[in-house]
Amino acid sequence: MEAKKRNIIMILSDDQGYWSLGSYGNPEIKTPVLDRMAEEGVRFENFFCTSPVCSPARASILTGKMPSAHGVLDWLGGGSVNKKDYEGIMMNHRHAVPYLADRPTPKEVEKIPADAKIGFEETLSYQKYMNFEKGGVDFMKEHLCYTEVLKEYGYTCGLAGKWHLGNSYEKQKGFDFWEVIARGGTNYMLPEYIRDGKLKMEEEYVTDLITEDALHFLRQKKDGPFYLSVHYTAPHDPWEREDQPEDIWKEYDDCDFSYIPNLPKHPWQAKKRTQPHNEEERRQYIQGYYTCVTAMDRNIGKIMQCLKENQLDENTVVIFLADNGFNLGHHGVWGKGNGTFPMNMYESSVKVPCIIWGAGVKDHTVNEALVSQYDLFPTILELADIEDEKTRKYMETLPGKSLTPILSGEKEKIREEVVVYEEYGPVRMIRNDRFKLVYRTPYGPHELYDLQSDPNEEQNLIASPKHREIRNHLFRQLEKWFEEYTDERYDGRKFPVMGDGQMERLEEFGTDKTVFKSFP
Repeated sequence: MEAKKRNIIMILSDDQGYWSLGSYGNPEIKTPVLDRMAEEGVRFENFFCTSPVCSPARASILTGKMPSAHGVLDWLGGGSVNKKDYEGIMMNHRHAVPYLADRPTPKEVEKIPADAKIGFEETLSYQKYMNFEKGGVDFMKEHLCYTEVLKEYGYTCGLAGKWHLGNSYEKQKGFDFWEVIARGGTNYMLPEYIRDGKLKMEEEYVTDLITEDALHFLRQKKDGPFYLSVHYTAPHDPWEREDQPEDIWKEYDDCDFSYIPNLPKHPWQAKKRTQPHNEEERRQYIQGYYTCVTAMDRNIGKIMQCLKENQLDENTVVIFLADNGFNLGHHGVWGKGNGTFPMNMYESSVKVPCIIWGAGVKDHTVNEALVSQYDLFPTILELADIEDEKTRKYMETLPGKSLTPILSGEKEKIREEVVVYEEYGPVRMIRNDRFKLVYRTPYGPHELYDLQSDPNEEQNLIASPKHREIRNHLFRQLEKWFEEYTDERYDGRKFPVMGDGQMERLEEFGTDKTVFKSFP
């Protein structure tokens, strides 16, 4: 009798630093479900995103490719929905919710004189980036995603939550179940959704909604194995109290938030990013962030309970990770890779939590190997026992290696060479178990850190004569590796990525300045 294939669940959080779980050493935050999963499974101490911003990282997870090989170089500020559809739902709901009641309609905004409108639209959550929405753009159409392979081999694939890779209206890339957030971000208490191919607005806490959709998928009777992506928007901002569950918010009323460094503002801090102006705001933002994480943890508990109640827990692997890291004052930065300009590659931006739990996963293991999101493509297909010659040859063209030897306890690491790579437009990073080189093509500034003696990345050694040899060695490695895993059409070094969003496919616009936006 043929063994049943494993079910696989991918739970992906949004803008979550590796430091924001109890199992990763944070004594303040309340994450009992994820901490228990870490205790019962494998927790990766050094798991890296491929790019410290959401859309490129999400595309890399699905394709196993670096951004310079799939062409999503920045978060996608357009290409998700039709502008008219969006205007319509905002008009219908602007009086239904108190915090939208005093805001002007899109037509009223159009009447504001141009010189008075500068910077005005981006302060309104429903207006922000709306003008970039020109209908669905398929950013992934040329690229094979592991979900397509899973479907070919009999898996039923579902997606609940954030997509943010263009064209939210249509099921794609092997997904049969498609309940998605309309765009990249949304309000927690008034989320924009695609339901049955149409844009609408829900009036429920978005973290709960995503979980409800995931539970609906899990409770459906289906033949064969399943794959489910549960993509939360938590703990991405906004962090207003009125948007969050009051009972969880109050759990942090007595917390002093001393675990989060309270440092002077970084000189590169991007002015347009959310950041506190005083100590009261700082506290509110951290309390909001913690509340989002704890609310998500509570909802993950519902998914784990559903697996147990439906006798799915013994044959299911659950992968939890974040799309990118986040600084909540770390290094004096508020934000992720684009929290600064020039864009940064601090550990708090590029390291993410990753916990893998379930069938065939060794208990209570903390793994120190340097691994990356590009390792998930081969890992998931190997967990699904997909081993045909065509798939094997294709995976040989990708940079990733399967994590399954680590998960089973067979090996401590998957590469002899302990190196990971990262990029964000023209900014590239190479990191081994001691040194990190950040290279900004072509003008710099460049950075070199000895993470052994300087784990907080405070002393830039790029000009140190003593470190010239290691600097040059790392640079040669960096160039050689990206030569192998870059598609010339998408090479991030030649595009004006500034961290403010990508609007179109690169093949159609080249280096046209309208592809990437920078707000005033």
